[in-house]
Amino acid sequence: MRTSRKPTSVLRDSYIVVAGLGALNPGAAYFFGGPVGGLYLLHVSRQFFPLNQRRSGKVSEQNQAVMIYATYPSMVEAETAGRVLVERRLCACVNILPGMVSFYWWQGKVERGDEVVMIIKTRASLAAAVRNGVKQIHSYATPAILVIPISDVDPDYHAWIIGETTEPSPSTG
Repeated sequence: MRTSRKPTSVLRDSYIVVAGLGALNPGAAYFFGGPVGGLYLLHVSRQFFPLNQRRSGKVSEQNQAVMIYATYPSMVEAETAGRVLVERRLCACVNILPGMVSFYWWQGKVERGDEVVMIIKTRASLAAAVRNGVKQIHSYATPAILVIPISDVDPDYHAWIIGETTEPSPSTG
């Protein structure tokens, strides 16, 4: 008699869609496909997770590197927000990519907007503080804020992220 076994692990791929890649070196990352109307699908990470088990490794979950993807209506607002996040040491770096066009549902109809992408590099333990910081100074009622775990990062770059970020004190939130 043959019985089906439940899977013991799952393999996940993470992708991010990036627009206006004039400033991004296509050789720096694996691109799935190519440009489609100025959009690229960037392969961010491949992650293997044992089911019902914590991931093991040298880096604690709180110190895991994450990228936070956010969009803004203008370069000025993105630069203002990015500078605040870096100055507060909630992230080590932000990259701001202008020239994105978005189509989205809002209040029952499809909208079009010119937007700016911000990629925020930080550690997992600061993701909630970054999300709160983005929401505090964002003009959108519902800003796009996506936390993307990174499965592998250069050790020197990771050490730089950890060294340039600090947990907010309880009084500064």
